Amino acid sequence: MHWVLFKDDHGPRRFKQLAERLRTHSALEAVQEIMSEQPDHFKEVIEDHLRRTSKGWKIPFDHAAAKKAWSVQPADAARVAVTRAELMRGAGLLTEADVIFTQIRLTDSESPWVKEAMARKALRENNEEEAVRLYREAISAGTENPAAYLVSAAERLDRSRAGGLDFAGQGNQRYVDEAVEEIQKARALDPGNSTAYRLLGRAFYVSPKVDPSMVAELERGVFSGPEGEEVRFYLALLSQRLGLDAAYVEHLSLVLESPQSSASLRERAKRIWKSDPFMAAIEQLQTLADAQRFDEIRPQLEPQARMGSRLTASQRAYLLSWLSEQEAIEELKRLYQDKRWEQFKTRAETFFKEHPKSPAVSGLRAYYERVLQHLGGGQH
Repeated sequence: MHWVLFKDDHGPRRFKQLAERLRTHSALEAVQEIMSEQPDHFKEVIEDHLRRTSKGWKIPFDHAAAKKAWSVQPADAARVAVTRAELMRGAGLLTEADVIFTQIRLTDSESPWVKEAMARKALRENNEEEAVRLYREAISAGTENPAAYLVSAAERLDRSRAGGLDFAGQGNQRYVDEAVEEIQKARALDPGNSTAYRLLGRAFYVSPKVDPSMVAELERGVFSGPEGEEVRFYLALLSQRLGLDAAYVEHLSLVLESPQSSASLRERAKRIWKSDPFMAAIEQLQTLADAQRFDEIRPQLEPQARMGSRLTASQRAYLLSWLSEQEAIEELKRLYQDKRWEQFKTRAETFFKEHPKSPAVSGLRAYYERVLQHLGGGQH
């Protein structure tokens, strides 16, 4: 990882690319692709890298300021009592736990800690309505527990449903806005809370109003793991509503390919893929491209063609750009096989400028470096 991050000034960008590749490739394949090196060379190049970067970095830390910020004081009595009761419950001492909990309810029933404990008890008894009510009372009492805000927000989104289901843009705006406000409070209390991001994605999905700023918010929640993939799923649907076709295809494809996606999430993504004329067009055109029947693709994207008439103008533009990318890749393959190094170099440099986000860039750069060696040196 030191080699990936500190090889040169492009480390952060390369590290982000590696994180993306690890969703769909083995660690060895991902590093090989990102670093453009063969595995049998890893030991040699890493040892050389470490020799050249043996100097350490000293990171300053203000111990005095950190200690000054600390505040040591007695814990809230209700909090201590609730914690003791829940520890006893976890140890199977149910009677003792109930005695402590009953005592604190009688002496400090308005404490947010007590309200939250009562809410958790209601959830254990499958009384969700009572749990929501108690969590909202805890919020009014000043709780700093993100779970209280998230349970309340989820209920508002449930109430916003049409016929018990979520539909894109069909939520009640007032309920959605109230849910988003509570989700943001939960995020402020716990910035890395994956449940908060998942609920935020759901809120954006059903919200009648969307805007591009929502994309950046959701991107922060694409963590590693099943909940991160669910956030990515909502990010794909948000991108679709905003007309961000490339992002829509990329995110939905990653959800389908990722081993971290749950079976139910993958099934939801498949249903969307199969029902969308845009995705159907991509599959059909990819089949033609794999068979190198490029001359059959462009006519189908004309507005008057059967396929083209079912697509938006931006979707047709995306597919035409994709077609240009595929044709260029095939041309580069032929140039390399024919050892036409100068033409390959020129065409590859054009490709890097025109398609900087193409998945093929990493692999082509490895070939590009070899071509430079054939031509007698040069750096890029």
